[in-house]
Amino acid sequence: LVLAMPLGVLAGTILAFPQWRVLRRHLAHAGWWLAANALAWALAMPLVFVAAGVRPDTGAAVSALIVIASLAAAGAVAGAVHGAYLVWLLDWLPRRLSRRAQPTGSRA
Repeated sequence: LVLAMPLGVLAGTILAFPQWRVLRRHLAHAGWWLAANALAWALAMPLVFVAAGVRPDTGAAVSALIVIASLAAAGAVAGAVHGAYLVWLLDWLPRRLSRRAQPTGSRA
């Protein structure tokens, strides 16, 4: 489990790279997608390692339950980070940038 988070950072960045290449054509500040993926997979990868480390002598039903729960939790964690980032990028960031573009005297 010690290497799970650094591996998640690396894997998340690698997985995000082709997605970032598309996003950068459509969104300002799309570079943050690399950081969001690195964070998402850094948090999710330890749960993947838990699933991969299930011992076969635990019993088929218990092993299956641990694997399914661990992988579902990993997906939920990664999805939550991705979702939070996308909400920020698509909602908050454009409003913030539009405020910066306004002349100083026009803010309410």
